[in-house]
Amino acid sequence: MLKILIVDDHAPLLSGVARYIGIHFPEYKIETATSGGECLEKLHEKGADILILDTHLPDSTGYDLCTKILSMKPDIKIIVLTGTLDISDVRKMMYAGASGYIVKTSITDEIVEGIESVMRGEKFISACVREYP
Repeated sequence: MLKILIVDDHAPLLSGVARYIGIHFPEYKIETATSGGECLEKLHEKGADILILDTHLPDSTGYDLCTKILSMKPDIKIIVLTGTLDISDVRKMMYAGASGYIVKTSITDEIVEGIESVMRGEKFISACVREYP
């Protein structure tokens, strides 16, 4: 069974994203975490195939967590899920090894497409980022 770990410090968003993914991917086991530390604990204890990661957490940055996780688990697919539409952040996270970058304002349709894309070994970036001047 494939596993998805969603990490975000905003409980309503975390809960909504977990429910949404569960509806579209009922065959996946979904776990959640609200901090970088909790994320690392759950990855160590339970593992994950896909990590959906907010860039702003109370105890770490998405960039630091992304690089640390990929050094330990190079096969994990990391999809950044953030409210930040900043091309330098996109480049930084993709350079760090993220497989996808989704902006929270465009989440509903793109999260399914993003998960499917990274599981096929492709990169995925939100349309609003691709269209950014």
